[in-house]
Amino acid sequence: MLRTLFFGLLTACGAAPENPPIFADLKTTFPDLHRQVYGIYDAPLVRHGLHDELSEVYAGEALTQAYVEHWTTRTKMAEEDTSVNILEVSYAQIATRSRPDLAIDVEVDWSVGGVVTHRAHSHPRVNRYQAVFTVAQTQEGPRIVDTRLQSAERVRDMLSRASKGWILDQLPENAAGFLSPLDLLEAGMLQEEEAP
Repeated sequence: MLRTLFFGLLTACGAAPENPPIFADLKTTFPDLHRQVYGIYDAPLVRHGLHDELSEVYAGEALTQAYVEHWTTRTKMAEEDTSVNILEVSYAQIATRSRPDLAIDVEVDWSVGGVVTHRAHSHPRVNRYQAVFTVAQTQEGPRIVDTRLQSAERVRDMLSRASKGWILDQLPENAAGFLSPLDLLEAGMLQEEEAP
């Protein structure tokens, strides 16, 4: 609160820095903050535990929204006997922009790759997202206080099953989030299917 008041006084005097010092390297530290969200897919499905993990990333209304969204998703996954093993979170582009309220808008283009298992059937999946996150300084450190999702799309798998084995699909210019053959091998995705 005192920090906000101090920067508010500087703003009133016209001497506020373009970015508060706490955000000086947010462009490079944002992935470490944001990537923590994907740890919830490995965590036990416990209400307070999930909330505590998300509070390391979000604050305020954004924390409530993220908690409801992720709790609902995890509960539905459990009901449908589905799990996700996140193998890769890649950030293709990150840009920051100052705001008059001393928070920072962070425009992010990122991809998430992993293996989805549903009732003993597994397949790789890569999703690409674009969003604007508002990051503010809290007593616990920088936290996401707002998220405005711009786009979400499923990216075609880099490898797809064909009658003659695995083939390469058309690749987009940015292969961020794609799973390497080693990732797929370790996840059991490149195993030969047994004949019935």
